[in-house]
Amino acid sequence: MEKGVFHWADYLVYWNSLSDRIYIAIRIMQPVFYPMLALVALPVNTLTIVVLSRGKCGLSTGVTRYLMAMATADLLVIIVDLIMRQIPIAYYEAFRFLEVVPKLKTNYCTERTAAVVLGTVTVLSCLKNIFWYFMLSGWYMLYNGPWFCWGRSGVHESLAWGIGEFLQYLITPVMPFVLIVVFNTLTIRYVLMASRARRRLRGPRSGESGRDPEMESRRKSLILLLVISGNFIVLWAVYAVYVVWYRLASLFPSWANPDNSISELGYMLQTLSCCTNTALYAVTQTKFRQQFKQVVKSPVSLIVKCTQRRVV
Repeated sequence: MEKGVFHWADYLVYWNSLSDRIYIAIRIMQPVFYPMLALVALPVNTLTIVVLSRGKCGLSTGVTRYLMAMATADLLVIIVDLIMRQIPIAYYEAFRFLEVVPKLKTNYCTERTAAVVLGTVTVLSCLKNIFWYFMLSGWYMLYNGPWFCWGRSGVHESLAWGIGEFLQYLITPVMPFVLIVVFNTLTIRYVLMASRARRRLRGPRSGESGRDPEMESRRKSLILLLVISGNFIVLWAVYAVYVVWYRLASLFPSWANPDNSISELGYMLQTLSCCTNTALYAVTQTKFRQQFKQVVKSPVSLIVKCTQRRVV
C-alpha cells in the first residue's frame, strides 16, 4: 500500500492540472476507503439479513422480503465488485499471485469443465450480451492476465455499438431510476388513498386515543421507502452521468470527455451505496435498532455464559 500511495503522491506533486490532481487524490484515498468499506459492509449486511429474516421489525411481509432481497444483493456486490474487483486494483502490488492464473489454466481448464461452464454462460447470456464479445478486446494486462475490456478500434464510432451501449445504460442504471420514481409515486398515491379511507371509516370515536398504530406503520414504511430510494439514486447518479457523458463524447467529437476522477468517484459512491441501507434502517426504524442490538448482543451473551460456567 505504501508503495502505491507514494507512487500516486509523486504524480500529485508533479502534475499541475486540477482535474489530474483530483484524480490522483481519489486514487490515493481508494486503498484506505475500499478495505474500510469492506470491513464494515460485510458484517453489517450479513447482520441486516439475519435481523430482517426474524420478522420482528414491525414491517409487513412484503416490505421485509423486499429489504432482505436488497441486503442480499448489496452483500453480493460487496463480495464480487468491492472485494474481488476494486481492492485488487487498489492494492495491485499485493496481488502478484495473479501471475499464476495462466499456469492454473492447464490444470483446471479441462475440456469437460470448459464445456459445462461455457454452455451454461452462453445459454443464459447470449440474448443480452452476445454482441459485446465481438466488439470488445482486452483493456490491459495485469500480471499476464487480461483485466477488464475495451472496445476494439473503430467500435466506439459505430452506430451498432452506440445503440447497444445505450440500451445497456438504459437497463442499468437509468431504467431502475425511472422505475423507482414511478413505483414510489404509485405506492405513495395508493397509501394516501387507503389512509384517507381508513380515517373516514374510523371517524371520531369517543374513548379512543387519536393514535393509530396502522397509520404510524404506513408512515414509517413510506419514509423508509423514500429514504432508501433517494439514497440509491444519489449515490448512483455520478456513475450514471459519467457513462452517458462518456458515450456521447465518443459519438460527438465536439463534446469534451469527462475527467477520469468522475468515474473513480462514481465507483466509490456506487460501492458505498451497498453499505448505507443498514444505517438508514437504523435511523428510521426503532424496532430494527432494537432487533439489531439483540442480534449483536446474542453471541456476546453466549460467550459470557459459557465463560461463567467454565469458571464455576
